[in-house]
Amino acid sequence: MSAGAKQIDPFAEAQSLAAPAAAATPCPATPAAGESWKAEAGGMALIEALALASRTAEELTGRAVDAVVNSELNAHGGWTIDIDVLEAKAKMGTNDLLCCYRIGFGADGSLVGYSRLRRYHREDG
Repeated sequence: MSAGAKQIDPFAEAQSLAAPAAAATPCPATPAAGESWKAEAGGMALIEALALASRTAEELTGRAVDAVVNSELNAHGGWTIDIDVLEAKAKMGTNDLLCCYRIGFGADGSLVGYSRLRRYHREDG
């Protein structure tokens, strides 16, 4: 390094961008005492629906879950969850093949829908 040259921290900008801005109402990591993340009274909690969707996708496809892509509360108090499943592992010169499945549950956790939305290579994401 030459005299008078300033050393640059390559992570300084990234750290400043990653620093959370002050939010008016922070999102809690867990529900407050006496509350729960339920669809409605007697409904299934989101965390339960995510676990159930992962198990269901693995059972229906026979393949490993790669990621949960989306989750929505449906009109009947159940959940609709999109999950990426690893269809085929990358081989030399290729990329992983993934499938995105939509799985729907009723408020009681019963399976009410299942469909493949798309099939794509990871690099095409």
